Amino acid sequence: MLDPLIASRAVHFASSLVVAGIAIFSTFVAQSVRLTSLAARRQQKLMLGALALAVFSGATWLLFLASRIAQTSVAEAIGDGTAWSVLTETQFGRVWEARFAVAILLCCAWLVLPVRQTRISYLSLAQAALATAFVGMLAWSGHAAGTLGFGGLLHFGGDVFHLSSLGRWPATTAHVPQPAHSIAVGEGGF
Repeated sequence: MLDPLIASRAVHFASSLVVAGIAIFSTFVAQSVRLTSLAARRQQKLMLGALALAVFSGATWLLFLASRIAQTSVAEAIGDGTAWSVLTETQFGRVWEARFAVAILLCCAWLVLPVRQTRISYLSLAQAALATAFVGMLAWSGHAAGTLGFGGLLHFGGDVFHLSSLGRWPATTAHVPQPAHSIAVGEGGF
């Protein structure tokens, strides 16, 4: 049987990586590949859907973790305050609060940015930075966050680097499923 804690973590990591990949693609690649309005809207919908899924799966991850800590059902962990304690009194919870704030800022940035960008703007750079932070902050929820001393800093830094690098990978494939006629190559091309 599939462990719901593991499943929620897997969905959360995957959706967070898609968010970062699309933000980076939108900022650094989409300017050299002139996407049609339809393709740009699809990309925006995919990113907003992935962001919503990341927020939802992050919440379920927190609830399943609280349930595991209390060795009770999710409903009991919510009812007896364990879930609230995990959210407000642990490093894991504080990181989740910060990531939720970044998710809100990301959503606002996507709502303000034009669907089709013709050049890199400060707002699109901020969006890419926020998305990179969104995925990089996952390092605080892993085992590297518990490693002490200078070795812990190196371990944590390595995790942040790996997560941010992995977040850039979908940027190269975010538009692949779209029909070829929806993409017109600009002067710079790929």
